[in-house]
Amino acid sequence: MKNLILLILISSIPFLSMSQKRSKKGVKKNTDISVAYDFMVIKGAEIDMSQDVLNGINQEERDQITRDVSLEMKMKKYIKAPSKLIVSFESTDMRGKEIGEMMRKSNEIRTMPAAVKLAASYGWEFINASVLSNDDGVIHYYYMKRNIKK
Repeated sequence: MKNLILLILISSIPFLSMSQKRSKKGVKKNTDISVAYDFMVIKGAEIDMSQDVLNGINQEERDQITRDVSLEMKMKKYIKAPSKLIVSFESTDMRGKEIGEMMRKSNEIRTMPAAVKLAASYGWEFINASVLSNDDGVIHYYYMKRNIKK
């Protein structure tokens, strides 16, 4: 019995020593990961102008219009509402000539997809979007990123 236990202990020594083997200290692993991204937020403020169209009409005509086409106007409001859009581009490097060019072109932008297309032409990639709606209008936040050239 003693011989059997001694034989089992001697045969298990190689297995136990392999499980405790340590890594080589001479090999250095590279754990530094350099991420080179630049981020930008496209902010668009959209103000509903449908009430301004009715403000120039007297009360009698306004009542007649609202009775006749109120349902149609409500449906069209969700598809294509008359609105004014102001777009701004905010980036980590606000003094760059690229952001300046985009800010100058922002006066010509009529939709948020046009703003994303303009940013994409400068190498920006769309990440995410959020939309906030309130009584005054809608505020769009589009988040963009791009790789920094080294």
